[in-house]
Amino acid sequence: MDIREVDFLALIDDAKEDEWQPHALAMADWLEERGDRRAEGWRWLVENKKSPRAPIETRLQHARADYEKGWNWFCIADHFSPEHCTLERDLCVWLVNSDVGAFGTWGCYHSRSEALADAAKAIVNLAIQREAEK
Repeated sequence: MDIREVDFLALIDDAKEDEWQPHALAMADWLEERGDRRAEGWRWLVENKKSPRAPIETRLQHARADYEKGWNWFCIADHFSPEHCTLERDLCVWLVNSDVGAFGTWGCYHSRSEALADAAKAIVNLAIQREAEK
């Protein structure tokens, strides 16, 4: 059976909250075997214990419609945005699906894997930018 990227993403979405990381690392290995730099981003997310805020967690914290869209990344560390779902501002500007809200919300996604995949790409883009600036 030939595994594809969508298969890894499905495993990540189907996993329980604290059980998606092994699937992400397997995907990173798979990407690395193909010479895809996104592997760096997936590993960074796991190593730094980053994951987007889940929709139910978001709705419990905020009674605003824009927070109910789905999985979220934050760029402002405060009592509304726990460390696990907060990314540095330099990284957040690379998120493709970004939307700044009143609390510094960036990226409302339909699934965990979509949020993680966007962050993994952003990590690589930021690394490329920083390499070019040297």
